[in-house]
Amino acid sequence: MHNRRHLMSPCSTPSQSTFEARRRRRGRLDPARDGWELLWLAMQQRSLYVLGAGTSVPTIALSSAERVLAEVVNQGIWDGQPHDPSPLTAAMLPRKLHHDLDALRSDTISLNEFVRHTPNSVIEAYIARAMTTTALERPTQYAVFDFFVPSTIFNFNTDSLDTWIHPKHDVLLPHGSIAPAFVHAPFVTAAIRHLALPAEFSDWLDHHRPLPEPLDITTRDPYRCLIHDFGSAHLNVIVGYSFGEQRDSGAIHDTESFELIIDLMRWKPRPTLIVDPYPERIADRIGAAVHRHVTVLPCKWNVLSHFILEGAYQSAWRERQRKGNGFITSQYRRFEEALGA
Repeated sequence: MHNRRHLMSPCSTPSQSTFEARRRRRGRLDPARDGWELLWLAMQQRSLYVLGAGTSVPTIALSSAERVLAEVVNQGIWDGQPHDPSPLTAAMLPRKLHHDLDALRSDTISLNEFVRHTPNSVIEAYIARAMTTTALERPTQYAVFDFFVPSTIFNFNTDSLDTWIHPKHDVLLPHGSIAPAFVHAPFVTAAIRHLALPAEFSDWLDHHRPLPEPLDITTRDPYRCLIHDFGSAHLNVIVGYSFGEQRDSGAIHDTESFELIIDLMRWKPRPTLIVDPYPERIADRIGAAVHRHVTVLPCKWNVLSHFILEGAYQSAWRERQRKGNGFITSQYRRFEEALGA
């Protein structure tokens, strides 16, 4: 573990009750104003952090389906017989009519055919590899938790980047995790190259796929621990997570997790902060379910992590009484531009 700079200042920290009173007096103003205050409060009081795929960006890209399709097309060898798609293949690489039309116009092979003639086990391996990395550099998005007081981190990501989180935190993995060293191992690469991965390859991976959750998922240990720990959290912070919302339909895949977390929020009402570049949809979904205001902070987590780790957020916080919370937002935007994010 590298040496950490302790940049937190105990001064000028609003209490939870003070924050709520200010928000009620102000009404719903600039969303970032409330967001910066609630983030500062969360960093210094035990909180619950619910992490989604947006937390790992850009270390793990969101567009894994496009990467997998490119791997399938470029692998250079395909099975002579077509395969019925597994639920995972059908969800990640669904048959698309425009691929067939493009092939007819260009007199080439449809991308749909490349998928049909690739074993499901190989596609599963490509997906697992797209969702993980073997890079050894500690990602900023997870190193930033060094500066947060011990908390509960409910991490829906299966990319194993949670191994970089400081051990002072209680990390729970409701969807399991993929072992990068295994799925990127040379023997797996060789088996993919020769389409030789056995059909039971998927049984060797212990994680929930990007599919609708099974009905019994909330009976598992991570959820039991969440229920036990929830009462000790002063705030809820949801980072880059939409409960598996589908862009085309607006439906969510993680229905069971959503219902449990909403039940907990109703049982123990706490301020809730959504950190996401576009937080309004998930904030509206949660707010409607719990009948409470949900605070948003429209930020990219990777940029915000740098903003905190470099001490820029802390410096801007100390200036806010003189320059206002809008100063924090302007400083974040300048930081974002400097990073080219």
